[in-house]
Amino acid sequence: MRIDEIIQDQVNAYNERDLAKMMTFFSDDIQLFDFGESEPLVKGITGVEKLYRNVFDHSPNLHAEILNRIVFDDKVIDQERVTTHEGGTATEVLVIYELADGLIKKVYFIQEKK
Repeated sequence: MRIDEIIQDQVNAYNERDLAKMMTFFSDDIQLFDFGESEPLVKGITGVEKLYRNVFDHSPNLHAEILNRIVFDDKVIDQERVTTHEGGTATEVLVIYELADGLIKKVYFIQEKK
């Protein structure tokens, strides 16, 4: 499977709020970062699962729309429009996925400046 297909399947699981399926795309030692920070926001599959369970539980209108996608080497860079909270406005975010052995190993988020 191509890495862009892996990422698309993971985004689809996110939009379907299918936490169990979504977790199958991450390596056990997954790390999530705010772009430019050296310390991860969340480390390890258990921490990532807890984070996304909280997001799913508190975001009834959760949806990520891919606006642009770049595939480069072992990375997929998505420009996404994400809606989380009910009645909330969508936020644009860049997400850089780094893969190894067919799994997402690191994710970097660049938030839209307000």
